[in-house]
Amino acid sequence: MRLLTLSVILFACAALSPAAAGPANAQCATCEVQAAFEKGDYVKAARLARPLADEGNVLAQTMLGGMCEMGDGVRRDYTTAAAWYRKAAEQGFAVAQISLADMYEQGRGVSQDYVQAFKWYVLAVLGYGMFPQDTTNAKANERVHDLAARMTPQQIAEGKDLVREWARQWRAKNGRSD
Repeated sequence: MRLLTLSVILFACAALSPAAAGPANAQCATCEVQAAFEKGDYVKAARLARPLADEGNVLAQTMLGGMCEMGDGVRRDYTTAAAWYRKAAEQGFAVAQISLADMYEQGRGVSQDYVQAFKWYVLAVLGYGMFPQDTTNAKANERVHDLAARMTPQQIAEGKDLVREWARQWRAKNGRSD
């Protein structure tokens, strides 16, 4: 799981379109974070990522979430990891949505909650938010089906309601009517 999580995050960071990543200076700084991480200088990567994450950069938030989850460059802290993933997930970043769903499914850093996990997996599948949906859809789709098999019909209905409400709010906030 560790290698998969970090691989997905790094792939997303490398593949994210410039428009979605933010201003050019934030893109360049995110590349510096990624370069430090890939060299194994996790302390430097965390130090560089923090101000970007604080400014709302979804890549930096997701990378910090991964570093906190794995204990790379920072103290392992599942609660902090979930908080960083949530910040990026709320902005519609599918990689963070899946990571947050995983945290809810496993009860790491948050109370185990299959309904919340279902919500975040489904949102990643539906593609609300930012690229790269195509690289994450398959994993999220598989996970949501596995999870649904362990949920009651009432939990699934509650999860669907949460998805509809989140999507409604996201569309309104982002001026979308689809």
